[in-house]
Amino acid sequence: MSHLKLKGRYYKAAPYENPTGYMIEELELNIGETAFMVVDVYGLGHSEGEPIPKNPAFGTIKMHKIETEIMRNKIKPALDEARKLGLKIIYVTNYCPTIAVKESEFGKYTARFHSYDVEKEFSSNGEALKFSRIIAPRPDDFLVKKQMYDGFFDTNLNSLLKNLRIRNLIYVGFAANICLLTTMLGGFYRNYRTVLLRDCTLAWEYPDTVEGLRNTKESIRYTESFIGFTITSEEFIKVCSSV
Repeated sequence: MSHLKLKGRYYKAAPYENPTGYMIEELELNIGETAFMVVDVYGLGHSEGEPIPKNPAFGTIKMHKIETEIMRNKIKPALDEARKLGLKIIYVTNYCPTIAVKESEFGKYTARFHSYDVEKEFSSNGEALKFSRIIAPRPDDFLVKKQMYDGFFDTNLNSLLKNLRIRNLIYVGFAANICLLTTMLGGFYRNYRTVLLRDCTLAWEYPDTVEGLRNTKESIRYTESFIGFTITSEEFIKVCSSV
């Protein structure tokens, strides 16, 4: 049976006075037990001719452009290789169910932080959650709709993974310090092995962190320290093409 042999990077804190730092572990993932997770990779304006949304996912045109570059040059090629290899492709995406979300703490947060009505912004008939052509799911992909950050919270994601007999999750998507992070934690809590393609993500950055993408870098190190492993999309593609 074929396996993916990856060199997973992680962060070793011991000895605490003088941390070892980044380490590499040889990972051997059974292809039939591995899924490619596409978390919150949605929104228009990433393919040629598509208009940029009124409310870009990362708040500013500058961050939207960085997100587009990651989608086009990192996520899409990695996703294509995952499809060729026959990995199960699972999209996990936001939506707003009819459960009076505006009255929830999540709804109140979105009003405070984003200054928009989450029920309107994430409506099934709205523009915000549409997929750009370059990254849209295919009919044979799986699509899990989540109402909170964590893709495992009150969804059928865990049942889907169990039915598919999945044990390993390879992640791409956004944001590295919000939905992607909490979904990876949700999988970690349920004993799935986590591998993040570290150049296939982007964190929410503040005006004082956007220079150098500091939050993105720290989110990646957090993942490597407390959740699982990371590799680059180039490494992933190279391994896939050699199987």
